[in-house]
Amino acid sequence: MSKEIDEVVEREDAITAMKIEAIRNAKDKGPRSTGFCLFCRERVAAGERWCDSDCRDDWDHERRMKRL
Repeated sequence: MSKEIDEVVEREDAITAMKIEAIRNAKDKGPRSTGFCLFCRERVAAGERWCDSDCRDDWDHERRMKRL
């Protein structure tokens, strides 16, 4: 019985680890950098998507409101 429980726990741990990894990978995906802030359209450094955290937060808030 103990062996079966250990196997179930190992499987659950593996599933949990895969789910965590999937969430981490999904978090990295998002809108691509265009060279301009996605909220206010100001020019930003290469690879950046927003000019500051306020624009990022406002952009995210608007996106969430559109989903409602």
